[in-house]
Amino acid sequence: MTRRRIPALILALICLLLCGCGVGGRGDQEPVTLWCLEDDPLREGLEELVGRYDRAPGGLLPVELRSFPDEESLAEAFHASRPDLLLCSHDRALALERQGILRDIHAGLNEGAPRYPASLEDSFDAVGRSYFPLGARVTLLAVAPEAAETVSPEQLQLLDGLCAWAEDYAARTGRPFFTADSFSELFYLGMLSQLSQFHADETRDRHSSAYLRVYTQLTDCAFRGGLAVSEHAGADLLRSGAIACAALPSTALPETDYEPGLLLPLPGLEQERELPALCSGIAVTAREGRGLRSAAGFLSWLFAEGRAEQAALDAGLVPASLGETPEQEGLLQRTLLELRSERTLHLYDPEGEYWRGREGFEEQLRAILRRLR
Repeated sequence: MTRRRIPALILALICLLLCGCGVGGRGDQEPVTLWCLEDDPLREGLEELVGRYDRAPGGLLPVELRSFPDEESLAEAFHASRPDLLLCSHDRALALERQGILRDIHAGLNEGAPRYPASLEDSFDAVGRSYFPLGARVTLLAVAPEAAETVSPEQLQLLDGLCAWAEDYAARTGRPFFTADSFSELFYLGMLSQLSQFHADETRDRHSSAYLRVYTQLTDCAFRGGLAVSEHAGADLLRSGAIACAALPSTALPETDYEPGLLLPLPGLEQERELPALCSGIAVTAREGRGLRSAAGFLSWLFAEGRAEQAALDAGLVPASLGETPEQEGLLQRTLLELRSERTLHLYDPEGEYWRGREGFEEQLRAILRRLR
């Protein structure tokens, strides 16, 4: 073999290897991966949207949706191989941002970038750049149709009014009027309406007059039979007729197909207009070196023509972006859209004392309320 032919053969071999990489579907020829939990309220809607996107012509890579049964299995898979996109709550996105995992994709969206209220964009830097909220789960007071005909909505907008009505209802019927999936949220809102901070720590909160007022209202209501504590979800209790009113997450109603007669924000929001919420959205978690063009194309499509807003409504979420107003069906979706236009979303602080202590406080409070029945 002559020296002149050796460089030519080496060049041909390099070309063959490079072509082989492209044909094999490796690297940036892989589909855009989107991961989520199986029980995420947005999963079903996203599955339908991903199917529509993959069937539409566009020249970009398709999207592959993978769901996981629980947080543990998702975390294990995430540690081994990160997806391009991850559907997650805002507290998870904030943790990923602080770990340096999120990637800024804003420049690639161009005119397809979603618009958000200033209050949401200011919540943390990733919003609209590497984390794209779809909707916000809020807690609502749902009243059964038969009870809604006699109850006064204005009276239920404050906690003392709700408790007074519940005690009177129990005296007349011998049955409790309301329950809550999270009593700690009633404390949070009850104290917020009095411009007082709730720490979800009884040793600290008991020195607050606002805390003592909320505590007295709920314990007195339980003692007089107006409040029920149950292991069953509020939406199930409403549907079965066991209860007339329940404070429950907005995402619970689409899951049960229950149509209440009245839906209101939690008591305490009449004076404080901010609406406490847990956001759910798509975080950009693609590994370094992975191209983002196709992921940006999917996000641009998702937030166009009201698709993201409709998916949020169908899941029982307040739409987060300021896109087109989607079609609305039923009282829940009308209420969620009204909340988007009338209230400012206040995202729970995952580093705050309430968020960290809420589950322990809830367990202790439920034990106390049960003993009063």
